[in-house]
Amino acid sequence: MILGMNEKTKILMVTAVWGDWHINAHLTTNLPTLMSPKNLPALAHRCDLTYRVYTHRHDVARLMMSPIMQELSSMALVEVETLAEEKLKNPIATHQWAWEQTISDAEKSGRYVLLMPPDVGWAEGSFAHVADLLEAGKKAIFMTYLRVVSDTFVPALHERRDGSTGAITVSGGDMMALALRHLHPLMAAYCHDSPYFPGHAEMVLWPVRHEGLLVRVLAREMFLYDPGHIKLTPQLLMDGNYDPREVVFINDSDKLFAVSLASIGKDAVWHTEYRKPTPLNLARWWLKYDSPSNDFIAGTHIRWHMGMLTAKSWRRQELRSDCLIRDTIAAREGMRIWQKFNAMGCHSAASILAVATGMDLLAKAFRNPSPAVIFVPSDKALKRLSEETIQNLATSGNVHHLLTFLRHHVAFETESRLSAIDRMCSGSYLELVTASGRQVMLEQSGERLTVAGVDIMGTGHRAGRYLIYQINGILDPAMAEMTQTEHARI
Repeated sequence: MILGMNEKTKILMVTAVWGDWHINAHLTTNLPTLMSPKNLPALAHRCDLTYRVYTHRHDVARLMMSPIMQELSSMALVEVETLAEEKLKNPIATHQWAWEQTISDAEKSGRYVLLMPPDVGWAEGSFAHVADLLEAGKKAIFMTYLRVVSDTFVPALHERRDGSTGAITVSGGDMMALALRHLHPLMAAYCHDSPYFPGHAEMVLWPVRHEGLLVRVLAREMFLYDPGHIKLTPQLLMDGNYDPREVVFINDSDKLFAVSLASIGKDAVWHTEYRKPTPLNLARWWLKYDSPSNDFIAGTHIRWHMGMLTAKSWRRQELRSDCLIRDTIAAREGMRIWQKFNAMGCHSAASILAVATGMDLLAKAFRNPSPAVIFVPSDKALKRLSEETIQNLATSGNVHHLLTFLRHHVAFETESRLSAIDRMCSGSYLELVTASGRQVMLEQSGERLTVAGVDIMGTGHRAGRYLIYQINGILDPAMAEMTQTEHARI
C-alpha cells in the first residue's frame, strides 16, 4: 500500500553506544553526516521520527549536552535509556538486546524500526532516498557498509564539515572516492580473488577499474523494516514470510552510501589464514547464517562507484559474480542436503553427494530452482552395487555418470505439490518428472508408498525447501540394472 499524502510513516531509530571511542565516533562522524540536509532533516520532515539511544549512565550528559544532539532534538523526539553495568560486559549481546527491545516496542506501537550503528558515516541524500522508498510502500530496506580506516578517513572527512552548522555533507560519489583512499585491509581481503579471504564471508567484491566496486552480499542483518509485517530469525535475519515487492536492497551508492569506521587492525584474525573464496568455503559460512531471504540478498548487484558508470565494465563483473553466486548456492544446498542424508542414516549417498558438491557439479546438474522432492537410496540399496561401481560413481573420473545418477533422483516441484505429496492417502498417485527428464509415478497403496515401483521407507524429511524420501532401490535405470545383475550373480 502506498501512503496517502497526509500520512507519515512512524519510525523508531535506535543506537546503542558507550565508551570514549564509540561516543566520539558517534558525535564527530555519525551524527554530523546524519544531520546533512538530505539525511535526517529530510527523513524527519517526511516521517514521524523518534530517536532512542541506549548508553552508559556516565555518557548521558556528554551525549545530550553536545550541540549536534541538541540540534537533532529540535526535529525529532529523543529518548535516552541507560544500560546496566552487567550488560556492558558483552558488547555484541548488549547491542542485540537493545535492538530486540526496540523492535518489540516498535511492533507494539505500529512503527518501523531503524537500526543505527554509532560508528558509521553517511553520504548526503541517503535518508531522503529512504523516505522515497517508504512512501512507495516498502516494508523492509537492506543496505551494507564499506569499511574504512578510521584514523586516516575521519580527519579527511572532517575537512568537509560546515563550520556554522557542524553538519558534514558529502555526495555518494565523493565519499566513495574518499573511502577508497582510506580502504580498510578487510575490504581488500573480500576481493573475489583474494588468497586470504575472510572467515566471516558476508560479502564478495569485484573491483571495476577506475570506477568502484561491485558487491555481492550473502547475508545481511536488517537496516530498516516494519516488524508488524516482517519477522526475523534468531540471528536478526529476515525470515521467509515477506512479499518480494515490499523489500528492497539499495544497490547504488548515489542513492545511499555509508562507511563503517574501524582501526586498521580490527578483525585482522578474519583474514590471516590462507583461504580462497571457493563456492564450498563460502557455502560453509552461509549455512551458519541461514535465512530464507539470503538468495534475494545475494541476487542484488550493488554498485559502489565514484562517478559515471561504464555499463560494459560493470556488466562484465556482474556476470562473473553471477557465476560464483550460482555455484555457491548450489554448494550450500548440497551441504544442506548432505547433512540431512547423514541424519537419515544414508551415509553412502551422502558420500556420493559430497563428491559432487566438492567438485562444484551441482550447479551443472540442476539448473531448475528448488523446491524439490529428493529420493535418496538407502545404504542397503547402494550396497547391492559392486564396490567398483560405487567407487567409480564417487570419484572424479566419471562426471557424466555421477551427474546422471543425481538427476534421476530429484524432481523439481512447486511447494504446493510438495505439500500434496506429503499428504498422499491410499489409492492416490502423482506423476513426477525427474531432473533427468524421466517420468516416474508416485503411488500410495495402503501403507505402501512407491516411486517408479521402488519402495519408499518411512515418511518424508524436510530440509529447507526440499522433501526427502529414503528409498529401498535406485531410480537410475542403468544403475538399477547393475544391481539386478550383481544380485543375480550372487
